[in-house]
Amino acid sequence: MRYSIHVFVVASSAAAIFCGCQHTQPPESRSILSKTFFGIGFEPERSMRRQGLAVKASRINDGATDLVENCYWHSWQGVVNLPNDTNACMTVSKVIRDELNRTLRADCEDELTTKGYNLQAGKPFWGSLHHDEAGARVDVRVWLIPHEGTSNLSYVIYLRAADLPK
Repeated sequence: MRYSIHVFVVASSAAAIFCGCQHTQPPESRSILSKTFFGIGFEPERSMRRQGLAVKASRINDGATDLVENCYWHSWQGVVNLPNDTNACMTVSKVIRDELNRTLRADCEDELTTKGYNLQAGKPFWGSLHHDEAGARVDVRVWLIPHEGTSNLSYVIYLRAADLPK
């Protein structure tokens, strides 16, 4: 039994070395754009609260770096309450888009709020935001799901920032 623990430790260490592992700190070779998203910068839930929206966030993760794919990802989920808002999905979408633009200090390619023509009251809504700059790409995917008969809206936000291949 004692040897099996040693074998497990050696095997785990070898797997981490040869297969890569996830780290929460950015490696120094990252582009400036990718570094923007390591624990600072894009904060959609805080931005929703600044706009006066009641947010109940569900903590999923702190984001991670994938050294094999040379990218960073982070996701957020929760429920936002928007009483007296007849267009809740669009309101939240615009807050998320504006927060990404603020973080990037540039306008992103907006395939989220421009989909408003496809928005139906009480129906799920989704879209994406993109930005390429300085050898990196940022993709943000957003899913918004209204709760029937309430003023609540569930949200899932997924961000991936990656250095582009050279």
